[in-house]
Formats: sequence, C-alpha cells, structure tokens
Amino acid sequence: MLLTDFFIPVPRTVRTRIWDSGPGSRLMGDYTYKWITVNGVKCVQVDYKRTGSNYDMYNPVICRIAIFQNNNEMVVMILSYREKEAGLWKADFEKVFRSFKWI
Repeated sequence: MLLTDFFIPVPRTVRTRIWDSGPGSRLMGDYTYKWITVNGVKCVQVDYKRTGSNYDMYNPVICRIAIFQNNNEMVVMILSYREKEAGLWKADFEKVFRSFKWI
C-alpha cells in the first residue's frame, strides 16, 4: 500500500485500532487526519478519541496513528493515553512523535 492510498481506508484503520483496543471500546466523536511533515518526512496523522475499557465514557482515551513510508518501508506509530493523564503523557508523546526519522 502506498501512503497516498491510505486516505481511502482511514475509517477501516480507525475501526480496526478501536477493535484491537478491546471489545469494550467505541469511537467518541469524529476522527481527523492530515498530511504533516516530521523531520523532513511526510506522514499521515490520524487523531481520535475512544471510550476506555468496558465502554467507559468517563475515562476516554486520546489516540494518534501516524503512518510514515519511504521507498521500501512503512512505519505505523500508535500512541494513546487516558485523557485524565494528559498532564503526564501528552508532552512526552509529542516528543516521541516528533523524534521520528529514518535511520
């Protein structure tokens, strides 16, 4: 799959990630996706919020999927944290996300 082909299956990718999170998770609201550049590398960034385990709407989980591709490799980076723990994780996860580079 080419990175440019990713926009077609975005809904399926989000549904798959939510399903993989456990049978008690559901999408909360809409997801967003956009092209961005991280350290000179283009990627597709998908952000969404889902319920916690057992459909727990009071402890939502913030999720990000980033898909990077070069000529012969693809990396899917998945980051998530509980919304109530954003003070602990948000800045660190943003640093991890922004640190991506091909080596």
